[in-house]
Amino acid sequence: MEPAGGAPVATPSNAGGPPTQVEDSYISKTCGFPVLVQASGKIKEIPLPGGRTKVLFPAFSATLTNLDTERQLKLSITGSFHITALPSGSTEIVYTGRNTYDDPVAGRFLLLIGYFREVFDPDFNILEPLGGRGQMVDLCEALA
Repeated sequence: MEPAGGAPVATPSNAGGPPTQVEDSYISKTCGFPVLVQASGKIKEIPLPGGRTKVLFPAFSATLTNLDTERQLKLSITGSFHITALPSGSTEIVYTGRNTYDDPVAGRFLLLIGYFREVFDPDFNILEPLGGRGQMVDLCEALA
């Protein structure tokens, strides 16, 4: 759900079977105020040839709660992301559909709707920052 920065949701390897039901929660401090993130739904991880992995989130949703004000957002986050190990040792992550993106280093907690990508070096430093086509909804602003 949030491979960039925040606590990623565990993605069990279940390539041969049906999606796995997952419930996860964590407190994000990205916004400058505490946000309780409660996510639930199904995850399916599909290993692909060439050092690639596709992670699907069918029927996945999250409730975000600003713990200072109790303001809440309920989100459908039924997107996917595609992880590719590049020949250079770097990693490309492509987000498609609806995904949350919690990056405390950059100070951004977003709802991505569309097609976005970024590239990390082997130490997980950003080589190509997040960019793409679609909407980037600022969740910090929506919860303030």
